[in-house]
Amino acid sequence: MKDFIKEIEKALPYKENWNADELRKDVNVFLESGNVQKHWDENAGEQICCLSTDDDKLLALIHSRFPIGIVSHDFRKYDRKAGNIFFKRIHTVKVRDFNKPLFRVDLKKLKELAPEIDWLYDPDAVDPQAFSTLDYYWSVNN
Repeated sequence: MKDFIKEIEKALPYKENWNADELRKDVNVFLESGNVQKHWDENAGEQICCLSTDDDKLLALIHSRFPIGIVSHDFRKYDRKAGNIFFKRIHTVKVRDFNKPLFRVDLKKLKELAPEIDWLYDPDAVDPQAFSTLDYYWSVNN
């Protein structure tokens, strides 16, 4: 299991220059490639922007208020220039399977280091000692 707190700590240096406006600008560059779709309803309070291929293969989950993105191993192949923008602006964590439990997190420490990540923990839904990328997405975006 990867310690999600270690990933959060790696993202902290990018925090000062990251917000929803920056994410919007960077996502628009990525969307110009034409092979990628954005799924993000800011008006509904969603914190995480999903990028997927036209055939719905998930490429990335990028937080709008904290500079962390969880990306597929082939994220950059869809648009190298746009992919490089994210790799320079936020901390990215590469995963091979968005459904596999890969992470563990100390929720108290998460709240201290990244209060922007509004984790709505439901003990019946997500095990903080073994959660997947999609578990993270649903815990933050509901």
